[in-house]
Amino acid sequence: MPHGYKREYNDVLYFKKDHFCPECKTKLDKVPVSRVINSGSPEAKNFDFSMPGGNFAVGDIQFIWDEFECPNCQKHLTVNEMKAIEGIPLPKKPSKWRKILFLIFGILFLIAVALIREYLS
Repeated sequence: MPHGYKREYNDVLYFKKDHFCPECKTKLDKVPVSRVINSGSPEAKNFDFSMPGGNFAVGDIQFIWDEFECPNCQKHLTVNEMKAIEGIPLPKKPSKWRKILFLIFGILFLIAVALIREYLS
C-alpha cells in the first residue's frame, strides 16, 4: 500500500495533438500509467520524490503519468518513444560544465549588483 501518490504532467501540449500508431496507423489514445516506487530502491533515481515546500516523499509512492496506447492493436508507447518515431529531438540534459559556468556567472552577477548598490549609496 503506497504512502502517497504523485501525478506528473509532462508534455501536456504534445498530448493535445493527434498521434498515430506506427503499426496500424490508428489514432492513439492517452492512457494513465501508474507504478509504485520505493524511495530507497535503485529505480528511485529515475523518479522525482520532491514535494511542495522543499520536502521529499519517503517510502512507497505511487507515480502516475500519461502514455499512448493504440485502441486497435494495443501497442503501448511512451512519450519519448513516440517522439523518436516522429523524428522530434529529445531535449539534452545540461552538461556538468554548463551548470558550473551558470553558477559562476550567477555569483559574478550578484557581486556586480552588490558593488553597484554600494557605489550608488
